[in-house]
Amino acid sequence: MTPLNLTSVPLSRRGNWLSLFQPEKAHHQPLGPGLYLRSNHARGIIKRELFKIELSTGQGTPEADVHECRIQGDRASASLVFTDGNGVRIRTQGCGLKLTAVPGENSIAYSPAPGEWVFNLRKSIRRYHAEALQGTLTVTQDAKATDTNFEAGEMILDVLPDETGCCELAIDEFWSGWVPVSRPGYDEILDNLKSELADFHAKMPAVNPEWQDAAFLASYVLWSCTMSPCGQLKRDTVFMALGWMDQIWSWDNLFNLCSLAAGHPELAADQLRVEADHQDEHGAYPDGMNDMFKHYNFGKPPVHGMLFHHWLAKRVPEFWTLERQAEFYETLSRFADFWLNQRLDRDTGLPFYIHGNETQDNSTLFDQGAPIITPDLASYLITHVENLADMADALNKPGDATRWKQTADQLTERLLSCSWNGERFEAIKVDTREKVWSKSILPLKPLLLGERLPEEIREKLIHDLPGWLTDYGVATEQPDSPLYESDSYWRGPIWAPTTMLLVLGLRRCGATELADTLARNFCNTCAMSGFAENFDALTGAPLRDNGYTWTAAVFFCLAGDLSE
Repeated sequence: MTPLNLTSVPLSRRGNWLSLFQPEKAHHQPLGPGLYLRSNHARGIIKRELFKIELSTGQGTPEADVHECRIQGDRASASLVFTDGNGVRIRTQGCGLKLTAVPGENSIAYSPAPGEWVFNLRKSIRRYHAEALQGTLTVTQDAKATDTNFEAGEMILDVLPDETGCCELAIDEFWSGWVPVSRPGYDEILDNLKSELADFHAKMPAVNPEWQDAAFLASYVLWSCTMSPCGQLKRDTVFMALGWMDQIWSWDNLFNLCSLAAGHPELAADQLRVEADHQDEHGAYPDGMNDMFKHYNFGKPPVHGMLFHHWLAKRVPEFWTLERQAEFYETLSRFADFWLNQRLDRDTGLPFYIHGNETQDNSTLFDQGAPIITPDLASYLITHVENLADMADALNKPGDATRWKQTADQLTERLLSCSWNGERFEAIKVDTREKVWSKSILPLKPLLLGERLPEEIREKLIHDLPGWLTDYGVATEQPDSPLYESDSYWRGPIWAPTTMLLVLGLRRCGATELADTLARNFCNTCAMSGFAENFDALTGAPLRDNGYTWTAAVFFCLAGDLSE
């Protein structure tokens, strides 16, 4: 069994919008420390925590693996598994259960039939149907808890054991109307779940023996964060995590696509399709999106060309078929036009970011403010239109191919003439034309351009890159920088997307040995520390949200590549 630390990585299963977690931060413990059943709908809008789950004895220590959670008390225990659909099953031995609903405005509980209760949790925008399959249910709530009582009181669901000392509870999530569902036995649910996860993992890239345990956990992370269609998400969508980053962003899920392409091609394709579903009239994809919310205030960089042309086309050609290129050509072209029409600086003809949130959030390169023309963004856009040129050639669109090739050449010339100072690439403030540089990794991203760069520039960037490399990966701020911080988001820690893009860039530059070293160090870090949002660059310790899918995805891409 692969153990799961519930204070770090939530328990769930593919397609289920519920999860189980022991949050360590006080503001995510509305009823104090403990085990919480949570919702992963509508990040930023809802209250995630639904019920605190306890044994009726008030004792018990939770432990979990990737399949189920067990709570062991003194001569009493409970086990929990997620069902196929938005539900959960809990059974006990030697005790009952106590589920305390997280209080909220206008929350009420009512019984539609004997042995059944519904909790209408207004702040979570869902209802929860509880049914005793063994034992009986009682609910304690404020007598004044009606739909007009703004401050609803405490609501406690007690599941009382039968004469054998056992009970079993089924909880189903629904929106407005509950429809009875089939009730397979607990063991059947668990067996089916194990089989589904095993089948999913079997189709993921094979890795070297020393990484096999990590690979199974990586499969769990990707599998459990795959949400079934709901609301404005019309396709199976791989969220970034189930802890706090439970939605998608318009570059994050492209790395997930790369890892899923070989074994789960339709799920992989859906990660771009779900963005295309919401592409606006200017060609922009939503920045962040979930089942009930999306926004276009910021964007994310066009990394598509680098990932599709230098990963999918070479490593997974059976995915990047002519049919898929025909399907994706229009949406990728419109996205290129968004950057070319909406985000080119008039003087330099180079693209600009309006905020660090569009790439590496708080990178030191943004300390002087924005809008700012950066060498990484230009490199992404060049590789994006390069890819479109190749797609247009393959699809027999010679006029388009010529246009995209000319655009790539023009952008490259502008980048070299405006941003390269003879020693390094610099950023440019749009308002003041001031040249900006920092010890962020961003000025080294033109490595992605490979043979497009003059040889002396390629060699200089490759020579400089080791200043950012540690035994665990590539730091996002050079460790000797006075602005380096160990746990600071993009001001030092190691991130999966930066790692994969630089590995691809190094390979394009012919620096294969250095690319392999960087990839191997990152995979070893994941094997040691799991699949965190990012890692301490000097120790490899996991940081921020854990169980992060693009970290798991990049691990599979790099480990699978190294294992061949």
